[in-house]
Amino acid sequence: MTSFAFIFGLFPLWNALGAGGKARQLIGTVTITGMIFSSAFAIFLVRCSSSLSSGSPAGYAAIGARLRRHLKIGYPRKPAA
Repeated sequence: MTSFAFIFGLFPLWNALGAGGKARQLIGTVTITGMIFSSAFAIFLVRCSSSLSSGSPAGYAAIGARLRRHLKIGYPRKPAA
């Protein structure tokens, strides 16, 4: 909700007129677009990934272990004493 309030608050910047209006419009366009994409990412992809892992730390650990096996990465080993 805060991100949408921020996006709506940028509309006057996006519709800027007068001296420096084009620069303000560009800044408003870039900021609004970035906020829309980041909000969509947070709303859809983060929630989908947490539902895949059942939202628990054990689920995240299971996904991490599966990803490490797929990428063939291990934990750093301790040096031999």
